[in-house]
This record gives sequence, C-alpha cells and structure tokens, in this order.
Amino acid sequence: MAAVSIHYAANFTEIAEVVDAFFREMKIDYEVAPSSDPAFLEGRRADILVGGKVVGVYGEFSPAVIRAFELGYAVVGFEVDLTLLF
Repeated sequence: MAAVSIHYAANFTEIAEVVDAFFREMKIDYEVAPSSDPAFLEGRRADILVGGKVVGVYGEFSPAVIRAFELGYAVVGFEVDLTLLF
C-alpha cells in the first residue's frame, strides 16, 4: 500500500502523522528507524518496523525524484508491504 501528498507545504510531519494514523487504526504496534532509502531526503525519511522487521518507509521525496517526474511541488509519501503485516 502506498500514498503520497503533493502541495507547496508538504512535509515530513504530515506523512508521519498519516503513517501513525494508519497503524493506530489497524491496531498494529510499530517503530521507526533511520532509513537510507535514496528516494527520500536524508534526515527526513524513516523505515517502518513491525516486530523488528522493516515493512515500509516514509518521508519527503528528494528533489531529484521531484524533478525526474516534473512534479513541481514538495512531495511526501509512504509505502508498506501488507504481505509482511498479514
């Protein structure tokens, strides 16, 4: 599952809140850890862990990704591999 938000003020806090709401509604305990995913900005990205296993990632997309897709605004997003959750 994945989701993105694109607008001039999109930021890390916005997508962190979406991830938190998703896991809270699913009643799944999770943790976050620093991520090295190059699609996202360093310091504004996090791996999502459930039971110590990485199940997803979220953050602010890097300017290179935004330019490559000619998006023109800040973009935040997350992805979670649901097969690892269920």
